[in-house]
Amino acid sequence: MVRKCAAPECHRQTTNGLLHCKAHRTLYLYYGAPVAGPPKAMLVSYQRYLQRTLGPIHKTDPRFLSVLPELADACLNARPDMYVTKRNEIRWQRYQLISSRQSLLRSQYAGEGDGSLCARIFWAFITVQYVELSGLYTHFDRIHFLTSIYRLLFTPDNSNKPNQTFIRFALGEADKLLAVTSGSWARKVIEQENEEQTK
Repeated sequence: MVRKCAAPECHRQTTNGLLHCKAHRTLYLYYGAPVAGPPKAMLVSYQRYLQRTLGPIHKTDPRFLSVLPELADACLNARPDMYVTKRNEIRWQRYQLISSRQSLLRSQYAGEGDGSLCARIFWAFITVQYVELSGLYTHFDRIHFLTSIYRLLFTPDNSNKPNQTFIRFALGEADKLLAVTSGSWARKVIEQENEEQTK
């Protein structure tokens, strides 16, 4: 069966009933969405801006502090029993992929404990939420959104392309815990900016 590639503005055709052409299947596999995300330099600059504007909220926000243990489990401390099928079998490949990315994250920020790494994840969520809500960049779906968070957390190189398993299952769990809290802080900054503009 031949069909048009489902990626935006792509006119290539796919075969065997596949959704994306060969080029976009590769992008989907590595980046979680068949399009590029916002530039990392832009994300980093807005993260610094938000940290200056909001201050050390990761030390005082009760909602963030209340989900800290669950966030550490989801993103930093994978255990085999977290990835079990309905038949009570452990998904070893998923566990190994996620734990390898967690080890990579720890090695990139050597010497930082769970609390500090969770704060980095929290700030990454606030930054990407701010970029999305302020209209600076619109993501195509939630996986694409989470891929921007991944790119902000990890140092890019050819051997460290975004891993969709980590994005879907580790950052997906973090998304459930942090989406409301990070969104409220991002909206607060946008409201402050709007008030200053109207003065």
